[in-house]
Amino acid sequence: MVAKSKATRELSRLELAVLGLVFQGAPCTAYWIRRQFRASPSSFFSGSAGAVYPAVRRLEVRSLVKATTRREGRRRSVEYRLTARGRRALEAWLSPPFPFEDVAFTMDPIRTRVYYLEALGAGERRRFVAEAVEQARRRAAIVESESEERRRAGDLFGYLGGRGVVHEARARVRWLEELRRVVEPGTSGMSEAAEQE
Repeated sequence: MVAKSKATRELSRLELAVLGLVFQGAPCTAYWIRRQFRASPSSFFSGSAGAVYPAVRRLEVRSLVKATTRREGRRRSVEYRLTARGRRALEAWLSPPFPFEDVAFTMDPIRTRVYYLEALGAGERRRFVAEAVEQARRRAAIVESESEERRRAGDLFGYLGGRGVVHEARARVRWLEELRRVVEPGTSGMSEAAEQE
């Protein structure tokens, strides 16, 4: 099999998300893009400089974004806009059909740990679940507040995207509360969990 060149390989999810942010914020800097990722309720992209700046440069090399240097006194900033080619790539990504992995279940580090909770004693399992429930509740409250702020600001699609995060956060809390009922003392464990289904 022949490896794809950098110019013809498929865009990464990060690069595609950067195209979306450039579309929304143009003209925008790579620093602004990083801030958007860091402020996102999703932890899928970290917003680290080591990821975002190289992604923006790769998009520029592929002529998907165009850089313009702007000077204000001694300060110099590089601002990005989508090119026509970048707009076509963004539209193609947004259009169905979607790859299976894009509609599959989200990666959940807490859920991954649950598969191995048997390695902990009963007390440690209870502490694990109690902490997970508490943190999930706090996170759900934060994403609900952020979603409502987007609605008040008139950002319809930001609000609707945020609602997806809200529903996921609420479902996660419900699942963790179910897990708590199973690991609490006095429950029969697996049989009780199966009865609730």
